[in-house]
Formats: sequence, C-alpha cells, structure tokens
Amino acid sequence: MPSLPLDKKLFKIPEGVTLADPEFCKPADIDLLIGAEFFYELLLSGQLRVNGQPAVYQETLLELPILWELAAESTSEVTSSEESACEEHFQKHVRRTESGRFCVNLPFNEQKNAIGSSKNTAFQRYYSIKLKFEKDPFLKEKYTECIQGYLQESHMTPVPTKEPLDCGFYLSHHAVVKTSSITTKVRVVFDDSAKTTPENTTSDAFRTELTVGRDWDEFQKE
Repeated sequence: MPSLPLDKKLFKIPEGVTLADPEFCKPADIDLLIGAEFFYELLLSGQLRVNGQPAVYQETLLELPILWELAAESTSEVTSSEESACEEHFQKHVRRTESGRFCVNLPFNEQKNAIGSSKNTAFQRYYSIKLKFEKDPFLKEKYTECIQGYLQESHMTPVPTKEPLDCGFYLSHHAVVKTSSITTKVRVVFDDSAKTTPENTTSDAFRTELTVGRDWDEFQKE
C-alpha cells in the first residue's frame, strides 16, 4: 500500500487487464495478509511487463496484482568483516520447510561460550510473571494462549524432563499488553538483552545483523 496517493495514469495499465486491487494507488488499510504457505498456490503463469516501468503485472487466482521489482542489493556495499560473515552464514544455512517457511540457523559469533549463566535471570523473570498472573487472570489466559500457539506452530518444543537444568541457555520473556489491539492484546516478547553472569547478554553472542535497504530512497516508488 502506498503511503501517499499515486497518479494512476502514470502506470499505463494494459487494456483488458483486471487488477486484483483497482484502487492500488490510494492509501488504505491492509485487508489481507497472505502467508508464504499459500502465496505460491495463488500464482498463475501469466505475466506482463511494460517498458519503462518497474512494475510487473502477475496473473494470480486473485486477478492481476502489481508487483514491484527492486534492484538487487549490491554485495560490494558490505563494509565490515562482521557483516560479510553474517551474510555468508545466511547463504549457507537458510532453508525452506515443507510448509513454505524460511528457516536459518542462529548466527553465533566467537562469544557463544562466554554468555555465562542465564538461568537465574530467566527464573526471576518467570517468578515475576507468575505474581502478575495471580493479580490478573486475563493476562494469564492470554499469555498462556500465546505460549501454546508457539508450541502448536513448532516455534518451540518442551525441554525433556531428564535434561539437566544447567544445560543450554535460558531466554527471558515478558508480556507486552496492548488493549487497543483488535486481534492480539497480549504478546510474549523474548528478551535477549537480559543480563547473564558475568554481565553479558545473549545478544552479545550473535553476529551483527546485515543492514538491508541502505539505499532505500531509490526503491520508494510506492
């Protein structure tokens, strides 16, 4: 969706083309988000290109939406060895699951073994949340629903009962409440910046993320 109104006459829409969204040039709320597991099932073989335009008219089961072609980001703009290592890690480990989701291994750096103990901090946060649950049943209900959703969608799995408590890392989490939200009033947020011992954080063990869209002004066609 454009943030500002666009002049529809500039798009030179071919005759006989029926757009999935005839009002694509007007700012509006998003009506529907299509997940990766369904997106490719909607694509058909037809595709139209208009000379001098960055837009592509793609045939789908929803008529013809307009897709923007963005210029490929140049790898020559990567300015640090940390960013290069992060990009290399992504290219090596990214994969796609049977459901259509993209997965990539966590980009640990050389500080992985220096994180320290995170159990005490995580358990303190857990006990604090439990106290809030006793005072706020609604928060407990929604928080539990969110955690159960992570389990059902395989975003996390239970730790085996025989697993040593001092094994691995504990990631603290807390609730973010937004009562004005129509869909999700309570979200569970994981805090990788929580302090461990000795005074480190889990985020210290990850490589610096690769910045994308550094020349975003060139792409803001919409």
